[in-house]
Amino acid sequence: MTRMRTSAMYSNRAPVRNDPQPVHPTTLVRSVVDGLDLTAVAGRMDRRLRVDLTELVRCSVQRLTETPTEGETEPVSDRIESIARRWAQRDLPIEILHRAVHAAVSESLQWWARGVAWSDGRIVRAEGSGLIDVLRALSAAVARGYTAEVRAMTAEGRVAAVTLASGLLAGRADGTRAAGYAAGQADSYLVVAVAIGAHPQESDPLLDARVVARRKLRRIQAELATGCRPRPLPLLSVDGGTILIPAQASGVDADFATVEQWVSERIDRLAHVAGAPVTATFVEAEPAAIPRTADLAHELLDLAVHLGRGPGLHRFRDLACEYQLSRPGRANRRIRSVLDPLRGEPTLLETLRAFLGSPGTQDAVARRLGVSVGTLRRRLGRIEALTGLDPETAADSWYLRSSLVARTVNGEKTGTNGERAGPSLDKAG
Repeated sequence: MTRMRTSAMYSNRAPVRNDPQPVHPTTLVRSVVDGLDLTAVAGRMDRRLRVDLTELVRCSVQRLTETPTEGETEPVSDRIESIARRWAQRDLPIEILHRAVHAAVSESLQWWARGVAWSDGRIVRAEGSGLIDVLRALSAAVARGYTAEVRAMTAEGRVAAVTLASGLLAGRADGTRAAGYAAGQADSYLVVAVAIGAHPQESDPLLDARVVARRKLRRIQAELATGCRPRPLPLLSVDGGTILIPAQASGVDADFATVEQWVSERIDRLAHVAGAPVTATFVEAEPAAIPRTADLAHELLDLAVHLGRGPGLHRFRDLACEYQLSRPGRANRRIRSVLDPLRGEPTLLETLRAFLGSPGTQDAVARRLGVSVGTLRRRLGRIEALTGLDPETAADSWYLRSSLVARTVNGEKTGTNGERAGPSLDKAG
């Protein structure tokens, strides 16, 4: 093995070595590869991967210990970039490549250091500086090759994902297959309707809200691209959209409760990386049923949002009653008409919503509204007088609650912010 390369100032002065039998480069390379922790790719390790790692370590040792020859057809950095590109194509972790480079440098340095006369400080300083330069160059070559391939794959994969998602949502599964994306089509999908809230910085007057929103969306897209396999098919804007997740991503044999929990964890994770609230509902469907299933999922999402259920995953069973109340027809019109007498009384509507939607005593409800208990009781009495239904009885409160839900999901305003304010009933309280 040739001597360690030195900086230009000391390139003609080789450090003194006392080792009579220096280790052979092939032995050194084999030792480094055998010592790598390959747990992360244990199930995918094959001859091609081992050849790549061996070549990467050999290039690193060569770059550190030998001066490039003039007739070399491919620079070491180019060979390293090619290896990194192959690993990116197979979706293998870049960390292993970096560990291999560092292990090669470390082992080479340990071999070289055994025979150096360390009393010569000039050589040690020169070699240390050169070592840092070499390590930086090797790591940069790995990063360049890997990231270049990831960017290319991401752009291509995003176009394919959008094409497939658009085709499935439009009911063009056959056309999508003809376009060459059948390989990415699953037998069944979790159709997830998503509403993405605003990031806190979107309201910062010193920042561009559109830039903050786009960054939020990119973080969500990056998480979807790496968070589960097979990869989901998102069709999202900064405000939300639809995500088609292949059903096998959550476990083919999993029961529905387990699938719900899995989706809930994914939604919580998206909210975490986005730094913004994420509200979602989902329904499972085969490819041919995705268009109408997506409509159902978004209707459920609209219900959750309009009813103020808050962020997170909302399950169909939790919204079944409200969904049924929202169906158009004579029954829907009849149940909505229950609150017609309160149409010009937004304060009463707000009181009714607070009273029916917040479990607790009248004292607690009054504090929440910022009024006295006496005022709350007068308002409840006024509601009974106008509608003929007593909010404090179980049977009547059911009709009042159902009417509130039906009016809300049909887009009718039921609070003080939505309707023209009528005359105040509570001047005394």
